[in-house]
Formats: sequence, structure tokens, C-alpha cells
Amino acid sequence: MAVCAALCLGIATPSARAATEDPVAMRVEKLAAEGKAAYRAADYQRAVELFEKAYQLRQVGALLYNIARTYEKLGATDKAIERYRRYVDSTEAEPAQKAKAEARVAAYDAAHKPPPREPEPPRTTIVHEKLFDQPEDPAAVARREQERAVSDWTVRRRRDRIVGLALGGVGVACALGGLGLWVAASKLHSQFDGSIGPEADRLALRSRARTEALIGDSLWGVAAVTAAIGGYFLYRGYHPERPPQVQASVLAGPRMAGLAVGGTF
Repeated sequence: MAVCAALCLGIATPSARAATEDPVAMRVEKLAAEGKAAYRAADYQRAVELFEKAYQLRQVGALLYNIARTYEKLGATDKAIERYRRYVDSTEAEPAQKAKAEARVAAYDAAHKPPPREPEPPRTTIVHEKLFDQPEDPAAVARREQERAVSDWTVRRRRDRIVGLALGGVGVACALGGLGLWVAASKLHSQFDGSIGPEADRLALRSRARTEALIGDSLWGVAAVTAAIGGYFLYRGYHPERPPQVQASVLAGPRMAGLAVGGTF
């Protein structure tokens, strides 16, 4: 088997006898020679492709060194360092080339070594102890309760107005519907009174008149109920009543203390 040895950059030419006996070695020798020529012509991309193909056919350590050198020329430092590491670990590494590869790996590691982490400053834990409960200001409590009561009162008045207006609209719609049905029932009743046709047709007219009159009465009833309820809510929403008044006072004794809250609504 032909053995490729790194001489500066090139690949040693195997003997003619070995190349004749091993066709793979002949292919490796040819690719390595073409890669060497491409490297000397500064065609580094083609050179590395040829060296890689040769290495795929036969894993010769000298080819790893040539591949690493070519990747350096291409600026692919990470790939070059990876090949240098593999070359240093191979059993076929020549002492001179191995020393150069180790130097390049060491320089790369030194340049990419992360800076030392600074020690974190000690953390200080502050413990807050609650020694005693401070009584809340009664005036502040009363003011807060008063503001909340006024807010609730304002919201309730606005809600009552909306409900009252909505019910009023429903009542008007029902009243108009009932009025329309009453008019229709009256017309049907007039047709019934003036009809001289078959008895069955006259009875049908009377039945329709009664049905529409009954539905009209129901709508009038719904209109009355909704109007009453809507009027009640409108009264609540627009009645000029005063907002509730809230007062607070502190009750204290020899063995107890408390807060009394009262108001008018």
C-alpha cells in the first residue's frame, strides 16, 4: 500500500510497484498530486476538494495536514483547527508537522479562551421585622368608604337609566304592535259583519279577528308591565337624591379597640 508523507505541503510519490499493485493507492496518488498542483497555483478551493476526495479513499495522516493548511488559506479557521487536531492524534504524524500543528491549535485555543468570570459580590439579605400594627387613620378610612359609596351610587343610577330606557322602548314597541293588531282585528270584524258568503268563510274571518284581538290585548298587557317597570327604573335613575354619606369612628376601651363605620343611603 502506498504511504503519503507530508513534505512541506506536497505528498510523497509512492513507488511505481506499489501503485501498480494497489489501484486505490494510484487514485489517491493522482488526487494528491492534482491537489498539490492546485495549491501551488493558489486555487485553494479546488485543492481542498481534491485532498478531501483522496482522504475519503484512504485515511492517510499526511493528507489531514495538507487539508488543514489549505483550509487556513481559505480562511476557514475552524475547519483547519479540526483537521490539525485529528492530525496530531493520528499515529502517522511526522514530528516536524506535528509540532507545527500543535502550535497552531494552541494559538487558536488561547485566542478563543473565554475570559475568567468575575466573582459575584456577596448578597446581603435584609430582614424586615414587623414590630407592631399601626392603626389606620379613621379619616382616611371614612374618605375611602365615602368615595367607594359615591362611585357605587353613580354606577347604579347610570345602570337604572339604561334599564328604564330599554324597558320603555320595549313597551312602546309592544303598544304599537298591539295597536296594529287591534286595527287589523277591527277590519276583519267589519268584513265578517258585511260578509254574505259561505258560512265557513265568515267563521274563518271571525276566528282570525278574535285571534288578532287576543294577541293585541297580550301586547297591550306587556306594554303596560314594561312601562311600569321602566318608569320605576327611570325614577331611580333620574331622582335627585343625595349620594350616601359614610362616617367612621374609632372605638377604644381598656381591653379592646375597633372601628365603627356608618352611613345614610
